[in-house]
Amino acid sequence: MDNFETVLQTGSTTGQYRQGYEDYGQLLQHVGEISHQSCLVITSREKPKEVEVLQGEILPVRTLTLQGLNSLEGRRILNAKGLGSSMDEATALVNRCNGNPLMLKILASSIQDLFNGDINSFLQQKVTIFNGVRQLLDRQFQRLTNLEAQVMYWLAINREPVSSDRLQADIVPPPLRSSLLEALVSLSGRALIERVSEGFTQQSVVMEYMTDRIIENIYAEIVEQIEPQTSVPLTPLKSYALIKATAKDYIRDSQIRLILEPLIQTAIAQFETEQVFLQHLYEILTPLRSQSINQQGYAAGNIINLIVHLNADLTGFDFSHLAIRQAYFKDVNLHSCNFSYADVRDCVFAETMASIISVAFSPDGKLLATGDSNGEIQVWQMPGLSRTRTCRGQMGWLWHVVFSSDSQILASCGHDSTVQLWNATTGELLRILQHSSMVFCTAFSPNGKLLVSCVENALIKLWDVATGEILKILSGHENCVWAVAFSPDGQLVASGGEDKTIKLWDVATGECLQTWEGHAGWVKSVQFSPDGTILISGSFDRTVRIWDVALGTCLKILHGHSEPVILVDISPDGKTIASASYDSTIGLWEVGTGQCLRTIQGHTNRVWSVRFSPDGKTIASGGDDRSAKLWNIATGECSKTIQGYSNVVYRIAFESDRQLLASGHEDQTVKLWDIHTGQHRSLSGHKNRVFDVAFHPIMSILASASGDRTVKLWDWHTGNCLHTFAGHESWVVSVTFSPDGQILASSSYDHTIKLWHVQTGECIQVLRGHTNYVLSIAFSPDGQLLVSGSYGQTIKLWEVSTGDCLGTWEGQDSRIWSVAFSPDGQTIVSGGNDRSIKLWSISDRKSLHKPLRTLEGHEGEILSTSFNQKGDMLLSTSMDKTIKLWDLATDRCIKTLHGHENSVWSGILSQDGCTILSSSADETIKIWDVQAERCIKTLRSPRPYENMNITGVTGLTEAQKNTLKALGSVED
Repeated sequence: MDNFETVLQTGSTTGQYRQGYEDYGQLLQHVGEISHQSCLVITSREKPKEVEVLQGEILPVRTLTLQGLNSLEGRRILNAKGLGSSMDEATALVNRCNGNPLMLKILASSIQDLFNGDINSFLQQKVTIFNGVRQLLDRQFQRLTNLEAQVMYWLAINREPVSSDRLQADIVPPPLRSSLLEALVSLSGRALIERVSEGFTQQSVVMEYMTDRIIENIYAEIVEQIEPQTSVPLTPLKSYALIKATAKDYIRDSQIRLILEPLIQTAIAQFETEQVFLQHLYEILTPLRSQSINQQGYAAGNIINLIVHLNADLTGFDFSHLAIRQAYFKDVNLHSCNFSYADVRDCVFAETMASIISVAFSPDGKLLATGDSNGEIQVWQMPGLSRTRTCRGQMGWLWHVVFSSDSQILASCGHDSTVQLWNATTGELLRILQHSSMVFCTAFSPNGKLLVSCVENALIKLWDVATGEILKILSGHENCVWAVAFSPDGQLVASGGEDKTIKLWDVATGECLQTWEGHAGWVKSVQFSPDGTILISGSFDRTVRIWDVALGTCLKILHGHSEPVILVDISPDGKTIASASYDSTIGLWEVGTGQCLRTIQGHTNRVWSVRFSPDGKTIASGGDDRSAKLWNIATGECSKTIQGYSNVVYRIAFESDRQLLASGHEDQTVKLWDIHTGQHRSLSGHKNRVFDVAFHPIMSILASASGDRTVKLWDWHTGNCLHTFAGHESWVVSVTFSPDGQILASSSYDHTIKLWHVQTGECIQVLRGHTNYVLSIAFSPDGQLLVSGSYGQTIKLWEVSTGDCLGTWEGQDSRIWSVAFSPDGQTIVSGGNDRSIKLWSISDRKSLHKPLRTLEGHEGEILSTSFNQKGDMLLSTSMDKTIKLWDLATDRCIKTLHGHENSVWSGILSQDGCTILSSSADETIKIWDVQAERCIKTLRSPRPYENMNITGVTGLTEAQKNTLKALGSVED
């Protein structure tokens, strides 16, 4: 008996008979239970209930689930249809049909008719559902119950195997557990879904068919603007999410590409313009408010996702009293939007994170920690990456985070010269280990009793975790030490530094056992293999090296990155290396062969950190694009992204005649402010953070320096970009005009200073001599000299006309963040990370190691220094969040201004000495009354959710509300 499903009831659970056909069931019952010598064979797309009950391996009734054709069998069908095919083409077609011979025959006919028998042309279309296939699936779909149809739709939306629990949560209203399980069994019996280890899913041809139905049904509902009454069942727009904001990244990308975008394209063709379609979408939202939250389903979330994907401006939009589910707000500005009394669930918003400098998994795999450039640690619950706590306490960049072996303690280190130990469960600060210089890396011993840290001043320290006591100080590197790691047995420590070497140290004695040379650039990262036999290293020379620990020899050099390699890690099984690079990629390498297995792309800026999960199936990465990502190692797909928002205001410049303020921002823009009204406009064009800005002394030109390696000149009247100066090979961090406006100077992390002709854009001079980042530059008042300060602990004086270096001051202990000339051109002031301000005489170049005077009082690194117009006062700003005004006659600090909540990057003293302007990592610019020592105005560019009203919102946790408030939202 063929096609037995034709006697079964449609719209009911599997195996139920149509009215008048019940005798077929009795026939099967008798044949299965009574002793006889006959044999009955039936074929069916559904399993009759009698067969379900009577079947068994050793019973008279047995069943065989057909698995579909293999490639060779499928090729025979294609040949019989007159289609000559290669084995690859046959395999591709069979896979499209999941081995179903009827579907394969239908496709073969379609290929003959529509593609002139060209199988390859058909495959390139990536379409399977043609008339015959659709009719076949239509007949099967018509047989489903309402709940079975809902399951089918949700499996198509999810696009990967999901559990029954996930399905129950997706369906609105949630069905009874027993009913859902019955529907899943029924659909399995109809061969419409498959059960795999991860859950339930669909064959690709069925998923494509269901996807088409979703688009068709929701399109019809949107066009007709159906407004169901309370008594009417939920419509498709309410019942199903077009995209799931909380899905894995690659799944959500598929939902956008295969569901959302085709729906938009079809709708725009109907409405003729995007604007008309948008207006129609706005109108659909209005009647939803009159319905209860439970009746609204996914409708509002779907409409919002459509509006967002059309890049509409949502400023001031009213989302109050709506049920908003699965809306993706991560990259969306919601300025002045009204979300009051809305029910917001399963939505994704931006997080309060700056550039992610370090990531770390807890050894038990339950937590992920991220450390950012604003000194904050975020701890996330795996695998969903829900934030559990925030640890605040460090200032400036947080270079490294790491868990102890028992997952109980989290260590962090950074710019503020400390290592801080935190309770990983509660977030309580347990201990601070004070250093005299910036700490770049720290690591726990395998037993968790020791901690090693490496410092900017070339030292490595071993600490007792329980007492905070320094046990040993290891010295031997010639410069800054960037990386340390314990061997798996805890007996060795490896270190790497700016002297381009790797050293192995005996933990018990503190003796340096070996020094390895080979890298041609700074060694930024070291890591032992799990068995301790090899060590891997990453370097500024753009390579990864594999070393034999016992022999001290380099086994392999891995080439492939086009920029410095910042961090390396090795998988728990010791077979795979992951590398993070400034080139925005992650490399996966095979240890045994040194071959690159995969290059993972997805970050849009430098990748600072990468770590393997304890099970070796996932890697986490953190980048300069303010995101942390989780990646599937097997596929290279991004499963989760946490997108942060931060908008540090770096340096500012002031045009006093026009009362115009310019600022450089982390969001890659230059902003121009009217300091009286607080209004601003943005100049866009840079592709990385803008570190510095400078006004031309005569013309209406503004210069900006950026991490995208360029300098731009802008007409600040029109906002137009006049020139882009390219030539630097790394971040450009400082820019200044000569007093006559003819020359523009720029300094860079590429260790050079470039002099540019303002009118022609020609680079007229490259000043070389610094051996490290050049952080600050300034012209002398007569324009004949240029002073520069560097990360390499030096200040240099240059003759502008010749490019000759006239002298080098080496009196500061570390990097020089700021240099400036006095108004008479005879004195240079500098500020750096030793927390002191130094004054140098340019006339006494014989005393290059001794400053004239030193001013002390700041508790953090000095980020900017400048003289007043008379030269008798000095302004300084610091990482300690303060601004200080100094009387140079007495060298006393006469004013200290408090109010910023993070590092103060720059300050400007007005010509009359009455007003100070300052910019900060707290994302604000403040205007201060010097005499009153108070802030009289705060300027801030709008955050993503500025003035977003969340009064009475439900569905959000307190942590989520706090994040929204930190990003600008308000609550009455």
